[in-house]
Amino acid sequence: MVKKLITANNNFCNDELLKAFVSDFQVAIENYKAQNQINIIRLESVFARKQTLYILSLFTVLVILGFGFTSMPVMILPISVSVSLLFGWISYFQQKRKGNLVDF
Repeated sequence: MVKKLITANNNFCNDELLKAFVSDFQVAIENYKAQNQINIIRLESVFARKQTLYILSLFTVLVILGFGFTSMPVMILPISVSVSLLFGWISYFQQKRKGNLVDF
């Protein structure tokens, strides 16, 4: 089953054009895979790569240093980055638990 994550708001544009593009694009990818006998890997998330661990670790260290070396009103930067970093860690561990991590 293919999830369709790309959507268009039909209040502002004709969303049928996007739907047609997505279905044509999926068919084109499947035809290319069949003709060239290759396997195209589809990542569920950018966090499904093994190298993500190093990037998240680096940003975590930078945020911790940010908490140590900044004061108000600049403290809002490490606080806001730490929230998005938390979502990154959660997404990484979800992908790892599912066994979706790839190394390329």
